[in-house]
Amino acid sequence: MQNWLPLDLVRLTLDGLQSRGLYAILRAAGLRVRGAQQRIGARAATAAEAQMLGERRGAPLLTMTRTAYDDQGRYVEHGAHIYRASRYALEVTVAER
Repeated sequence: MQNWLPLDLVRLTLDGLQSRGLYAILRAAGLRVRGAQQRIGARAATAAEAQMLGERRGAPLLTMTRTAYDDQGRYVEHGAHIYRASRYALEVTVAER
């Protein structure tokens, strides 16, 4: 996972991220994430990604990019993530309008 945030948004530490997680830290700082634009895709693992994830080179990966906004419409986070397709499931609820 790679995440980018505006520099002046919150102070992040490795300990805080490991113990609480990014979105809990944002909430504690008074930021309310109200929406995000997200794209999910798939591709083959590079050699470096395969080694990092314990997969073989070329194994299927799920990809996800997300840009999140707060209740004022301000950009608060952009993330680019990869997941092992062999250990991930996506569930979507479709509602009638």
